[in-house]
Amino acid sequence: MAIFKADKLDVIFSISQPPVLGGLLGVLGKILRKSKFIYNIQDFNPEQIEAVNYSKNKFVINLMRRVDNFSCNKADKVVVVGRDIKETVVKRNKTFYIKKCEVINNWINEKEMYPLPKDSVLAKSFIEKNGLGDKFIIMYSGNIGLYYDLENIIKIVPYFHRYPEICFVFVGEGAKKKEVVEWCNRNNVTNVKFIPYQPKEEIIYSLNAADVYIVTNVKGIKGVSVPSKIYGVMAVGKSILGILEKRSEARNLIEDSNCGICVESGDYEEIKNKIEYLYNIFI
Repeated sequence: MAIFKADKLDVIFSISQPPVLGGLLGVLGKILRKSKFIYNIQDFNPEQIEAVNYSKNKFVINLMRRVDNFSCNKADKVVVVGRDIKETVVKRNKTFYIKKCEVINNWINEKEMYPLPKDSVLAKSFIEKNGLGDKFIIMYSGNIGLYYDLENIIKIVPYFHRYPEICFVFVGEGAKKKEVVEWCNRNNVTNVKFIPYQPKEEIIYSLNAADVYIVTNVKGIKGVSVPSKIYGVMAVGKSILGILEKRSEARNLIEDSNCGICVESGDYEEIKNKIEYLYNIFI
């Protein structure tokens, strides 16, 4: 490991990946190298595991929480990516010194990700290559996984068959993609496209092809994780439909910057209403 090979270390910076072990490795480095330790929490575990019922083994979950609390206490500074995550740190650990925790949002390189007209050559190329024509594109891009509730959100899509101009576009892969695709096939959902992950250098063109962009988290993720896709979407200037819990960091960012509208996670009727509203104000 680099922390044992370097000649002199003033500060060790460790992130919360792999879960729990990332922090513990930072503590180990601090002790052995007699340096300062900054612990950067990107996703909070075991809270993230609990939010989606990934494990119900209370012994393992409680052990993980105790170990991660130990890492937070031993750190000289804890950096979190959301105000809601800071609340979780303090709530979880009653002995924690609150001034030791700082909120620093993640970010995007605005020289690599920026607004382009939807009819620009490369954005238009993405649209034409994927058979999207003149569609009003509602896009989700990223991990189609456990933490985004897409397997339930997809069930509102057939309602929009009455709007032939609308197409829902899901760009990415993940643990829930097969389930979502199979549901669409069984129910003859035709106003949806599934597109593989795009090369990093081409993400700017796929994001700029959208009219409305969905940023979502499953209920229970507030204070645990912040969907990093929001930074790229904000950088390209897209209107956002945030399907997010109140006072979650991503929702705060959308509302503070007035770059979209939000609805509570799990409120599928209101999600449908908000999509209809956005379509009607843009056409």
